[in-house]
Amino acid sequence: MSEQQVDAKDRQPLVPGLIGMSVHTDCVYLQEINRANPLNSVEPQVSSVRMVLQAIDFGQLIDDLKTGRRVAAEASIRQALSAVQRAGADFLVVTANTVSAMLGDLADAVSVPVLDITKAVFAAAREQGLSRLGLLSTSQTARSGIYQDGAAAYGCSVITPPAGIAEAVDEAIFQRLIRGICIEQDVTTILDAVSWFKSQGADSVILGCTDLTLLAEQFTLSPLPLLDSTLLHARAAHYVATTGDLERYCVRYPAGA
Repeated sequence: MSEQQVDAKDRQPLVPGLIGMSVHTDCVYLQEINRANPLNSVEPQVSSVRMVLQAIDFGQLIDDLKTGRRVAAEASIRQALSAVQRAGADFLVVTANTVSAMLGDLADAVSVPVLDITKAVFAAAREQGLSRLGLLSTSQTARSGIYQDGAAAYGCSVITPPAGIAEAVDEAIFQRLIRGICIEQDVTTILDAVSWFKSQGADSVILGCTDLTLLAEQFTLSPLPLLDSTLLHARAAHYVATTGDLERYCVRYPAGA
């Protein structure tokens, strides 16, 4: 190993492997992972966090899931998991909550730790003194229970929305946000949902679909604090890559491995 390679390893002990989904949201991940890069802390430079990225055909994946072709959907995820691990990823970053919820069924395809998006969210909630969290996500993520199951370890509880709100959020995500389309109607939908959670006693709301980050700048009038799973997940990826700490946010599959 050359002196330059040793120096790079010292500055960044671990390489994240991103499983890319919607290109618009993946761009947010790439920007946020690099935003706090210590190599750029003195003045703007061109240095970036070393990483590997394998993008999935997200449109096809969504179509497969919607039409019940789960085997085909899992096959495309497996291919991406294999690619980033062969490329040298030390840990995995899956850029969609819905796909993160499927990893338990794909444990045999995962040989390195996975950066758990729910741990990143709940750790931030605990740091901010938040404990009763509303969940805005795809219906599939809500049904999977990944947030509900992870809440107790952080002293939190999770509230899911009624069917009407869930359907409106699904429409915003699958009809527009995955395509990078942001409209005022969807901002209103999310803010109305946050108001409903407030009426149910929530002290904050999880943006539990990574594509919701595309609307985040328009949520300045939110009646509750918002926990943006995309930004929190990306910042956790930066933390793990640059500290080498796999224990704070990562999980291993199968559980307990």
